[in-house]
Amino acid sequence: MTEPKVVDITLPFESSEDETAQKKAVGRKLKVSPKRIQSLRLVKHSLDARRPAIKVQLRFEVGIDSPLDPEPTPEIRLPKLSASAKTVIIVGSGPAGLFAALRSLQNGWKPIVIERGKDASARRYDLAPILRKGTVIEDSNYCFGEGGAGTFSDGKLYTHQARPRS
Repeated sequence: MTEPKVVDITLPFESSEDETAQKKAVGRKLKVSPKRIQSLRLVKHSLDARRPAIKVQLRFEVGIDSPLDPEPTPEIRLPKLSASAKTVIIVGSGPAGLFAALRSLQNGWKPIVIERGKDASARRYDLAPILRKGTVIEDSNYCFGEGGAGTFSDGKLYTHQARPRS
C-alpha cells in the first residue's frame, strides 16, 4: 500500500469541477505530468468569496503512477438498546446535541432530541424577514432549528440589534 500524496490547490470557481483543470493544477504543484496522476480523492472543498473573483480551495489525496487504495468503509457499532435503557433528553439538534445523542447510543442509553426550531430547509425561508425588515421569527431563526446556530451563520452570531433596511 503506497501512502498517497496530499496536495492543496486553488482554482477559479468556473473551472473548479473540471477534472482536467484539477489534474493540471495538482501536477504543477507536485511537479509531475498530469498523465502520471492515476486518481484524485477530494478531501476538502471550500470557497473563498472574499473578492469578486471567487476561488475554490481543494485538497486532494493523489495517486501517482498507480490508483489510490479504496477508502475503508466507516463502520459504526452501537450496542442494542435494552427495553430498560436509560432515557436521556437532549435539547438542541446542533453539533453538540447530535454528538451527545451519538455518545448516548454508544453508552447504551436512549436519546430523545428536542429541537425548538424547524428543519434546515424550512429555516432558510424564516431568515428572510430578519434580513429584509429586522423582524425575528422567535422559534425559527439563525439560532434555533436543525443544525444549530452554525447552519446559516458559520457559527458567527452577533448580539447587536438589526436595523430594518429602508
